Order: sequence, then C-alpha cells, then structure tokens
Amino acid sequence: MQFLSALLLAGSASAASLQARQYPLLYVSNFTAACIPHSVRCTYSFGLDSQPSLGWKPTACNITLNGPDRLPNVTQAACERTFHFDVNTTAADAGLDLTVWQWPNSRTYQNYCHHIPGDQLIIEDHGAVQTQRYIGPTDFQVTVADCHNS
Repeated sequence: MQFLSALLLAGSASAASLQARQYPLLYVSNFTAACIPHSVRCTYSFGLDSQPSLGWKPTACNITLNGPDRLPNVTQAACERTFHFDVNTTAADAGLDLTVWQWPNSRTYQNYCHHIPGDQLIIEDHGAVQTQRYIGPTDFQVTVADCHNS
C-alpha cells in the first residue's frame, strides 16, 4: 500500500512539473503603444522572450493601424515566428488587455495575458487633437494565470 501511495504521489508530482513546462510565462520588453499626433495612425510594438537571460533576440511584435486618436483594439496581429497578439479595451477601468498566443503544435494553442490598467494610459493634448499613449512599465510578464484572472 505504501508503494502504491508513493507511486501515485510521484506520478502527480511529475505531471505537475510537466504542466509547468507546458505553460511558461513570457517576458515582454520595450512595450510601446501610442497614437501619432496629427495622424490617424496608432502603433503597438514590443518584443517577446521566454528566457531573456540567454541573450537571444526577442520575437518582434509590431502593428500600425487606424486610431485615429485612441488606442484601438487589435485582432490576430502576427509577430515574428509563431506568435500572435490581441489587444482589447476594458470597460471596467478604461485599460487594455494584452493577449499573446501561439500554437505549440497543430492541435492546441496557448494564451498568455497581461492587464494594462487605465491609469497607465494618458491623453495628450496637441492643440487641435488629443492622442492616447501608454506610460506604464516597458518590461513586464504575460502569463497563463493572468488569462484566468481577467
């Protein structure tokens, strides 16, 4: 009986460690989001890295699209390699939800999320126009756990 208990405990510990490897967090670097003054365009730009300590070049994620003055929602924007991203405005605090996703294989995909609170977005007055810009941290994590909390 003790052997069976030990075997079951080892199996669940092994499954837990496997699950942790399947769902890593990602690191976002150099995140910017802004609408261009006196233009109808807005941009999102950032790098993605699963292990920044290794010094690899981050995967680039960039898009420029029509604003005209507030950061717009983004649907299925492609990054380099296998990553994509979405950005959606949140009514609760006038913030943004960033979701990065990829297909690790042909049968499944994985989401990584981060909420940007409304107080990290400002409206700048440029005379005849006002534009929105992100002023929060440029480096942060996107995680699987945050997808379930938003």
